[in-house]
Amino acid sequence: MIGSYVAVGDSFTEGVGDPGPDGAFVGWADRLAVLLADRRPEGDFDYTNLAVRGKLLDQIVADQVPRAVELARTWSPSVRAATTSSGPAPTRTRSPSGSSGRWPGWPPRPARSW
Repeated sequence: MIGSYVAVGDSFTEGVGDPGPDGAFVGWADRLAVLLADRRPEGDFDYTNLAVRGKLLDQIVADQVPRAVELARTWSPSVRAATTSSGPAPTRTRSPSGSSGRWPGWPPRPARSW
């Protein structure tokens, strides 16, 4: 089970133009983090979205990947680095779980089958 997740990329990963119910950006990386966190005990998931709008691949590799690697050294061995896309927003570190997340109830949680 994945216990931590780092997203790197540009505006697509950041979520620019993809508003949630409250109008805040909620991109694919944030939505994936919510789904991953839902499969862990409450408070047992780490997530950071390092994506910055306007960044190009060489900038992502130079700036974000080293930060993701550093996080991997401090988080559990199950840390995963997201794929990159070829976007300035602050780094967001949060637990995206339903009750403490930025967008309670979003996206809708799948029913647990286990």
